[in-house]
Amino acid sequence: MIESVLFLIVFLLAFSNGANDVSKGIATLVGSGAASIQRATVWGVVTTALGSVAAIVFGGLLLKVFSKGLLADGFDPAQIALAVAAGAALWVLIASRLGLPVSTTHAIVGAIIGAGLASFGGDGVSWSGLQKKALLPLLISPFVSFGISYIAFPYFNKRFASSKEKCLCVEQCEIVPATNAFAFSIPVVSIVAGNVETCPPASVNSFQMKLTDTLHFFSSGLTSFARGLNDTPKMAALLLGATVFGSQSNLFIYFLVAIGIVAGGLIGGRRVIETLSQKITSLEPVEGFISNAITALLVMTGSVFGLPFSTTHVSTSSIVGIGVASGNGVQWKVVRDILLAWLVTLPSAGIAAYAVQKLLT
Repeated sequence: MIESVLFLIVFLLAFSNGANDVSKGIATLVGSGAASIQRATVWGVVTTALGSVAAIVFGGLLLKVFSKGLLADGFDPAQIALAVAAGAALWVLIASRLGLPVSTTHAIVGAIIGAGLASFGGDGVSWSGLQKKALLPLLISPFVSFGISYIAFPYFNKRFASSKEKCLCVEQCEIVPATNAFAFSIPVVSIVAGNVETCPPASVNSFQMKLTDTLHFFSSGLTSFARGLNDTPKMAALLLGATVFGSQSNLFIYFLVAIGIVAGGLIGGRRVIETLSQKITSLEPVEGFISNAITALLVMTGSVFGLPFSTTHVSTSSIVGIGVASGNGVQWKVVRDILLAWLVTLPSAGIAAYAVQKLLT
């Protein structure tokens, strides 16, 4: 019975992660007007799913971090995994409903502490391992992201200033006729980079996209890919570490988490997208590109080295840093609410996991 419930709760955790975290890679697309919420969401969940699949190969270190070494020995692995998943999922779902971008990683860490305390008190948690493997990276990453974004923005903004008026024009110019009755006619496509005013207007046979929008879409997809790469092993570890699905391959577990993330992003991601894209600061496409590029670089670096960076913290801090550096202004009241949500994430998920663990025992 507990094994079946654990299966469903981890899927629910992945769903809540998708609902809250899909915004982290695509909010700048929506905020800058480069894409609608619907279009950006589809782009975000597709690239996140690719990151989840890539985690099968590159997420081994993060899988080890969250599979062992954070709690003392003597636990029922299935029971503790259920308490952790339930506690984290409950808080992230509540935050998503309120439109608050919170960290699933923080929620999982808080739930691990709560479940450990419920079973064996203070001795149930490996405090030194938890501090070194999880808490320090989570604490440092927002400051690193803000600092890099604030310092790097003026330089890269100046470098990309000329690209604001550049565009890519794709036009079907002619049709090469077939040489015989069994061959297909071949359309000839012309791709030209030029100034916005010299590009032909969009039509059935042609379209244009600003170069900055192209770069922005690419960096947004890279950020979502990095999020899938970083988040998927943390949730897969709850099932794999519980050793209750020994007959299933790691591939099955990773795909289960990926499907949950995609479903959550498509169904429940709108509220948090609106918060990050519209309520913190206004962004131009170049600013969105720079923010996403920095976020993707940091999160992917964390994934490779087994550092559980929070995409939420990195992405939000980068947006704030660029908002300050660009002079666009920052809605500090919204930032304050987000910071408060971050502060209460760990204890809230911990309390929920504590209660679940007590019920199970």
